[in-house]
Order: sequence, then C-alpha cells, then structure tokens
Amino acid sequence: KLRLCQQVDVTQKHLEKKK
Repeated sequence: KLRLCQQVDVTQKHLEKKK
C-alpha cells in the first residue's frame, strides 16, 4: 500500500510538471 502511495505521488508530480 505504501508503494502505491509513492507511485501516486510521482504521477502527480509528473502531471504538475507537464502543466
């Protein structure tokens, strides 16, 4: 479950960078 949380954090960070 912790790994999933970390993956979501990375995805959100990537999305913010794309913005």
